[in-house]
Order: sequence, then structure tokens, then C-alpha cells
Amino acid sequence: MKHQTFIYLLLVGSAALAFASDKDISAILELHQVERRGHLTGNAELIAGTLADQLTVVENGEVQVNSREDVGRSFSDYLKSVRYSAWEDVSPPSVHISTDRKTAWVVIRIQATYTDKDSTPAVQHQFVSSWIAIYQKGKGGWRMAAIASGCNPPCGLPREQNAHGLEAVEH
Repeated sequence: MKHQTFIYLLLVGSAALAFASDKDISAILELHQVERRGHLTGNAELIAGTLADQLTVVENGEVQVNSREDVGRSFSDYLKSVRYSAWEDVSPPSVHISTDRKTAWVVIRIQATYTDKDSTPAVQHQFVSSWIAIYQKGKGGWRMAAIASGCNPPCGLPREQNAHGLEAVEH
């Protein structure tokens, strides 16, 4: 009888863990979709709403810790100057949940297209970006706490200035 009880508890525990992981993975993938909508609609508040109180950013040899509010303001300023027409996954995000279900890391690779709002004629920019994001689960659910990222061509450079010799596409 003890052996059967142990097996029953093991199976119930495994099913509960799988359910929690599926639920957690779905919640994190939903945050990724919110970030996508934020880019495509120019809504920095959507993007900032996916972040923890502090976001550690590792990029271009630098490490910065920024408040959610500071990141939101930076995105707001940036999204006032560009209009995204595409922000699509190149491959499905890969989500990994820790065994205690309090931390997750996600590998993401997207391809995006945007136009500078102030350029005449309109200049379209395309890039591929990949990143690893670390999410923490708290009382408010999952929130991005850290990100390490890169772009090709390098983010922030007009295509005509990138190191790969790609030219801008005018419309």
C-alpha cells in the first residue's frame, strides 16, 4: 500500500509540475506578444508593463541597470521617431523554467522592419535581433528582469552606415 501511495503522489506531483510549467510558459509567451504589440503600435507602456521594477541590460560591452520607468521613457522617445511595420519571430521562442518555477530564461530571435518617421523620402530599415531574457515570477506574475541582446545590422545604425555594407531601401 505504501508503494502505491508513493507512486500516486509522484504521478500527481509530476502532473502538477507539468501543468504549472505549461501555464508559466504560456504566460511568458504572452508577454513576448505584448512586447510585439508595443513595437507595432508604438505603445511604450505595453513594453514597460512587461518589465520588473529594475531591468539589467547587457549590450555592446556595457551593463546597465535601469528602472522600469526609465526604460519606458526611453522606449517612448524611440517609438516617437520610428514606425514598425514588422516584428516577427524568426523561430519560436525557447522558454526554460527553473525547477522552483520562480525564474525563467527565454531565447528569442526576431526580424523587424521600421521606418524613420522624419525621413523624406521614407527610409526603411530591417534587422534581425536575438536576445536572452531572464524573467522572474513574483506576486504580479512573470516580469523581465534582465536582457542580453544583439542586432544585425547593429541596432540604431541606419542600414547605409552598418558594417555589413547593406544599403538602405527607399520608398
